[in-house]
Parts: sequence; C-alpha cells; structure tokens
Amino acid sequence: MVKNGRKKTDFCAFLRVFARCFAPELVQNEGFRDQGSGVRGNEEPERLVEELVLSHPSALKLRNGGAPSVRRWLMVGTRPSCDRVSGMGSGPYPSFEINLGETVPYLWEGFLKLIGKDQETAELKDWFNRLQKNGFADASYVQCVGMHGPLPIQQIYQPTKLKWQVPNVTLTGAAGKRVTIDLPQLPVTPEIFFKYPTNAAVIAGPGWGKTTFLHHLLINNCKSDKFVPILITLRRTGAIDDLKKLAAMLLPLRKISRGMSLLLLVDGYDEVSTPSRKIVSEALMTFQASGMGRYYLTCREFYEIFDLKIPYVRIAPFDEEDQERFVQSFAAAFGSRIKPGPMLAELRERGLDDLLHHPLLLALVCIVKSGSMSLHSRSVLTLIERALETLSFRWDEGKGVAREQKLPVDGRARVQCLMRIAFHSKEPQVDGHTVMEQARAQLDLLRWEELDEKQLVMETARFYGILVPKDDSRWEFVHKTLHDYLAARYWVEKGGFSPKLVTKWNSRAAYAACLGHDATSAMKTALSRKDWFPAFIEMLSNDAPFDHPAVARALVQHYESNPQRHFYERTEQNRISVHLEQDFIRVSSTKFLQDLAFACCVARSRASDTFFAYAISELRDRDQKLSLTSYAQAIRTFGRQFRFSVNRYGGWESVDLEAMTPD
Repeated sequence: MVKNGRKKTDFCAFLRVFARCFAPELVQNEGFRDQGSGVRGNEEPERLVEELVLSHPSALKLRNGGAPSVRRWLMVGTRPSCDRVSGMGSGPYPSFEINLGETVPYLWEGFLKLIGKDQETAELKDWFNRLQKNGFADASYVQCVGMHGPLPIQQIYQPTKLKWQVPNVTLTGAAGKRVTIDLPQLPVTPEIFFKYPTNAAVIAGPGWGKTTFLHHLLINNCKSDKFVPILITLRRTGAIDDLKKLAAMLLPLRKISRGMSLLLLVDGYDEVSTPSRKIVSEALMTFQASGMGRYYLTCREFYEIFDLKIPYVRIAPFDEEDQERFVQSFAAAFGSRIKPGPMLAELRERGLDDLLHHPLLLALVCIVKSGSMSLHSRSVLTLIERALETLSFRWDEGKGVAREQKLPVDGRARVQCLMRIAFHSKEPQVDGHTVMEQARAQLDLLRWEELDEKQLVMETARFYGILVPKDDSRWEFVHKTLHDYLAARYWVEKGGFSPKLVTKWNSRAAYAACLGHDATSAMKTALSRKDWFPAFIEMLSNDAPFDHPAVARALVQHYESNPQRHFYERTEQNRISVHLEQDFIRVSSTKFLQDLAFACCVARSRASDTFFAYAISELRDRDQKLSLTSYAQAIRTFGRQFRFSVNRYGGWESVDLEAMTPD
C-alpha cells in the first residue's frame, strides 16, 4: 500500500490528520497519540492506515461514492477530485462542498442513460442543468434560526430516523408479479429506509426536518451509479410545470430499461394551493406509470394527499443520541459554550424532554440556553419569544459579529422590523420590493437619520438567520411557524387584532389570540366551524389564556354538533368504548383536563363521555388523579365500577374510574 522509503513519521502525521477529519472518535477512544511517531503502541502505521481506510464508514463513503481510490489518495497525497472535503460533519457523515462543475454533468450523463441519448437536445440539457443547480443551491446549505450564515448541510444535519405508518407494502416486480413486503415497525435510519423500493409520503409537523431529509438524500446520491436524483421544491416559481414536464417526458419511455432509475424528491405538498396539490398528484401518478424510478413526497400532517396510493412514513423524534449530537453541533456553530449532556439532563429532570425530540424546538432551546434566561414553558410561542429575546440580547452586547460595521439599531427594533415584514407577507417567501419597502417604513419611525434599509435587513439576516435572501429578488422566512408568530405579534401590538373581525382562523390568527389577554372568545369562535378546529388546537397547545370551564363546554358542544369526528360504543352497562379522530388531548394542560373532566361528568352524552374518558386517560398517564370535586361528581354520574376503553397510540387501553380516586 505504501511506497518504499516513506518515513514512518510522515505516515503518523498523515494518520493524525486523516483521523481528525474523518474519525475523531478513534483519536479519543482508541489511544492514538498526538506527539512523536507512536501510534497505538508500537503497531505499524501502515497497517493502521489500511485498517482505517478499509473499515471506517466515513472512509468507505469516500471510496464507494465514485471518488478516486482512497489508496491512491494516500499514496500521492491528493484529495478526491469529485468533491472537496471540508471536514467532519456532525453525526456519521463527512461534510462536502458539491462541485457543480463536475456533479451536474455527471448527473446529466446518468439521465441520458435513463432516457436514451437519442433524446438529447440543447434545450433539454439546459432545463435539466437548471433543475439540478436549483436543487443543489437549496440542498447544500442549511440556514438555521439564530445562525450568522448558512452552514453546509452535513455540518448540522442529524440523520433523521423514520417510522413506517403501515405494516407492509405491495410492489409489482419486473415480471409483473405482485409481492408483499413487510415493513419494520420501529424507527429506521435513512439508509435502511432507502433499501425499500417504494414511493412514500414523508409526513411530519412543522420543524421536524422533512425538507432537510430530502436535501440529505439529494446530496448523498449525487454520485450514485444507480440513481439520478432530482429535487423539485414546489414553492419555487415554475416548479409544478417542471414536474409535469418531467413526468410527461418519461411516460413514453416506460418500457425501456437502461440500468438507471430516477430518484424524484418533491418537497412541500402542503405549501401549495388545493388545486395545485391535485395537479402535483396527477403528475406523480404519471411518473409512477412510467416505471422510471421512485418518488418521495413531503407534506405536513393533517393535509389531505389526493389520489396517491402510497405508504406514509413519519419522521421519528430525536432519540437521546440524536439530541446530544445536535446540541453539540449547534452550539459549535452558534458560538455557545453550552454543554450538551448537563443541559439535556436538566431539561429532562424538569419534565421538558418533549421539547428535545423536535429539531426546531431543540434549536430554539439551544438559543435560549446560550443566554441567561430561564425556560419555564412548553409553549412553542413562548419558546420563540425567549429565543428572540436571547438573540436581541446577544446583538445588543456586541457578540457574534461584533467586528462588523453595523447600524445603530438595537435588537428590539430589528425584531419589530421582522414583525412588520412578516405581517405584510402572506407566505414565508417575500419579494425583495416588499422587504425593502416595509423595512424603510419601520426605519422612518426611528430617531436615527439616513439609515439604509438594505444594510439593516442584511445585517439582521446575518445575525438572526430568520429572514434570509434567497436570490437577488426574493427573501424567505426560514420557517413558517416563525413567520406566523412574528406576523401575529405585529397584528396584536399594532392594535389591529380582534377575534370578531377575523374571517379565517389559521395559525397566524391563533398565535395572535395566544398573545392577547383572553383568548376565550377566539377559542369558542374557532370551535364554531369544523375547518377552524386546527386553530383551536394551536391555541390550546400554546398556553393561550382562557376561561377553562367555558371552553370545555364549547369543546363538548362542538363534538356534539360533529358526531362523525368520534366513535362511541356502549359495550356493557358499566363500560363504553370511545375513539377520537384526532387525539389532541395530550397537548392540553393538566388544569384544563381537570376542568374538562368536571364539565363532562355533570351531564352525560356521547361527546361528554368520550372527552371524560380521554381526560382521565391522559391524567393517569401523567400520574395525576381526579380532583375531589370531579371525582365525587363522576361517581354520582357513572358509578364507582365504571370502566372506559380508550383508543390511543394505536391501541385500546382501559381506565377504571375507581383508579382515579384522589389521594
């Protein structure tokens, strides 16, 4: 492996550099020394380099990913030419900077193998190259909230685990024979998920990393010899037309097999209108009919996916190992000295571990914990507020980018500017003219003269990382939740919000109600229509101030008016079985559960029985008992021996009323 005559110390020096870049755990855990020529005792460094290159997964990724031989790299002292290695990323993958000058032509050649060289035209090549350059521009870097600038995706990305939502999938083989494949029911890594040759809808709530997961797949497959990855971000102008063009082009070629498959990554099904979603579904059905590859489609939960008969897979929560790696990477990039282990242990001890499973919330926790503020609430809105206050404090103290020239505008004024821009844009994507116009309007209210709005928004983008430029004419809020929160704050603080005047109850309106002094009327209004119910859940889960008994009664009335939204069966005289279409009870406060239980046991109905059962089931899960008043009323209403069967978490569980006896 090694040229004769090369000095042992040269290999030792090289090994130390190689290990630091690609396997720092070997340096820490296997006794590599950082001085002299000794490496793990008296073992020959040549054998250790061989062992590292041939066995370590990071090194194997370089060798197997289409790069020149790693052995040759070691011998001649050059790095692989396909990508420029930029260091070790977080998690098990090295981070790369994609060389578009080599990657896009490589993918074009793979695409020609798929469709046939007789299909090649200059127009098609230009179109394909534009798709790929847009895709890699979106995927190569991640703009995290609070960061001064974008980071290479592999520097911050934690490999997402996924959980299939169906037990099996039926596929059609090459000979037309249908085969049923059992799917794992525990969370799996992206690599294991990718081994199942099926289309899939990737489902999760806001901030769970759906988009970043697709970006990860694009980057990881850019040198594949089996797949040609194409990323289509539906919110981009013209993206749906690109998807339709691709599907229509491939359909006539469906009987041709050329040894390559297309990996179509379609992001943001929930971010386009209902008519547009139906067009996307039709295009994906056309693509599926071509048999030219597989597709993954991301969508927020609770959105209907039209006509696509595909299995769903949900992004799994961070486990403890994911959490620690993420905090370590985020803290390093953010310039914070927080220690992952102690911080995570403290939050778990305080019962806030549910915040740690969610990537966006965990990032916000890191921002808050990097300052001196305390964290007392589970509310997403409170967490965002604390994070923004922390960012403002860091700005005002001159940390982070203190050496840069900046305007004499404090953090509070910068947040007000973001609020104004958010309020005047209906979508997270904002045209540059609107950004500058609203920034100018906010600056005109301040006491300083001759402040430049472009410099203000650029400085704010670099430090806050909340509203960032996408290109010369477009800006974007990095997450819809942040966009809605900032818009809601402006709405409330400006004095324009009134529940009576709201014509559409969405996240923005729900957040505005949460920021007011009393959200009772807002919550009751949201319960007046079925399609406004998600706004009610947003208020309930974000610690809105409200009259608990009044809202409990309104909730029961809502379900009595919509009986199809829950299942009720009286199986015995002292036993009922109930099932809610959406188990939102878990986001309720313990106080509301107690008030809901009392309201539901005063007078019986199908809806009140259902909510009483769910309330005591959740209280039991929290090691809580009924209050003395509620228990006494429940005994009078149901009888001491009454039993409830509740469908939760994918199965039925029994709750005995007697088990809820107050201590």
